[in-house]
Formats: sequence, C-alpha cells, structure tokens
Amino acid sequence: MRKELEDANQRVSSIQTQTSSAASQEQSFEQISQDRTSNQADETYWAGILKAKSALEIQLKALKEKLDENMIKLNEAEKGKSELDLEVNRLNAEKDDIIRELNYNKKLVDNISLELLREKKDKRTLGDQFSTLKEENFVLSNQLKQTLAAKISLEKKLNDIENKKENLDLKMSQVNSVLQERISELRDIKKEIESTSINSSAINSMIELPAIVVKSESGKDSDEDSSSRGSVVSVDRKNNFVIVNIGQDQGIEIGKSFKVYRNSAEIGKVEVIKVRKDISACDIKQERTAIDVGDEVR
Repeated sequence: MRKELEDANQRVSSIQTQTSSAASQEQSFEQISQDRTSNQADETYWAGILKAKSALEIQLKALKEKLDENMIKLNEAEKGKSELDLEVNRLNAEKDDIIRELNYNKKLVDNISLELLREKKDKRTLGDQFSTLKEENFVLSNQLKQTLAAKISLEKKLNDIENKKENLDLKMSQVNSVLQERISELRDIKKEIESTSINSSAINSMIELPAIVVKSESGKDSDEDSSSRGSVVSVDRKNNFVIVNIGQDQGIEIGKSFKVYRNSAEIGKVEVIKVRKDISACDIKQERTAIDVGDEVR
C-alpha cells in the first residue's frame, strides 16, 4: 500500500506538473488567443488544447480520488499496524509469562530432584538401620538361646539340689528316728537303775550321751528363702529395664521390688512390671552402679 501510495503521489506530481505546464500553456494560449483573436484559423488548435486540458483535469480528479482512497487504505493500514503492534506486545507479554513459568517449573523440578535425592538418602539410612536392628536382633536371639540354655542347666542343677535335699531330709528323719530310739533306751536303762536303788548320780556320770551334730550339705540356713532369688539375664538401657530369671513359678507378682547385688554389695533396686512363667521384666528404680548381666537379685 505504501508503494501504491508512492506511485500515486508520483503520478499526481507528474499530472500536477503537466497541469501546471498546461496552465502556463493555457495562459500563453489565452494571451496568444487574445493577441490572435483575429486569427480564426487557430480555433481548431485551441479547441484541441482545451480538450486535452479537460481530459487532464478529469484524469487529475480521478488520480486525486484514487489518492484519497489510498490515503484511506493507508490509514486503515496504520490502524492495522497499531493493532498488530498491540498483538505483538500481547504476544511478548505472553512470551515473558511463559518464560517465567518455565523458570518456575525448572526450579520446581530442581526442588523435586533434591527431595527425591533426600528421600533416597533417608531410605538408604533406614535400610542401614534396619540391617543394624536385624543384626542386633540376631545377637539378642543368640543371647536369649544361651540364656534359655543356661536356665535349663540351672533348672537341672536346682532339681539335683532338691533331690539331694530330699535325700538329706530322709537321712535326717532316719537319724532322728535312731536318736529317739537311743534316747528311749537310755531312759529305760535309767529307770531300771533307779529301781535297783543304785546311786543315780554315779551311774549318770558313767553314762554320757554323745554329742549329736547335724550339718546341712549346702552349709546355709535351711530356713532361708531362696525361691525369690535370681539373676539378671538381660539389660535394656534404651527402655531402662532388666530381665531376671525368676517368674510366676517362683511366686513373683507385678509390683514386687528386688535389690540388686554384686559380690554381696547392693548396687541398685528394681521393680517387677511384667511376669511370665519363669522370667520377669523389672523397671530400674535406683542404680548406684550400672547393673549388668549376672548381677544377683533378691
């Protein structure tokens, strides 16, 4: 359109030049016609000139109309250009928004990647902790097996001791029976001597009862209660409790308190919180010295 406008302007300029030339020629012709009014032979010539001038004026008017149309089209084109500029600005704004959104998405992806790496690291850590707990569980299982084996061995020894005690009680009963028989015999002899009027004091001096000494095999007081004695078989520092090898079979109940000894020295106090058949869990209430496996409770 700009090119057409320029072409139209050039043509208008050309026509205006021609018009000016025609006008000057017309003035010259008018002057000549005035000077040559007398010459009737040139009327035809001037009529042609006037006709050419009219044709040029018509052509100039057509070109002006076309120029006006081109100006209208140019204005419309300028308006379209303004609209295109607005559209371009809008597209540029959308482009900036898209770039910002892409940058935000990139940052979001980076953050998600970091979180995934962190989760993988946490998962690896949890796996290591699980492996450690599994190993500790295996070790504790072995310890529990050893403890149960030691418990079975101790129970066997306890049964042997009880059998020996029963045998000793039987022997003590037999000894008591023999002693009662001898005492009865001595009493009978004493009565016979008294009946024969013999000096009882002299006879008594002749008769001396032998000292009777009875020793228990264990060397301890038989009245001492050993059913509530036990030992520590496991210590849980994390949850602050211990496991002892006595339970319901020994008459242990929840809430019972024990003192903990090491080499006959008191090192702490515990209280029963759970009871099973032959083991108990005790909460550590006092601890002068760190309680360890093998310490005695009573």
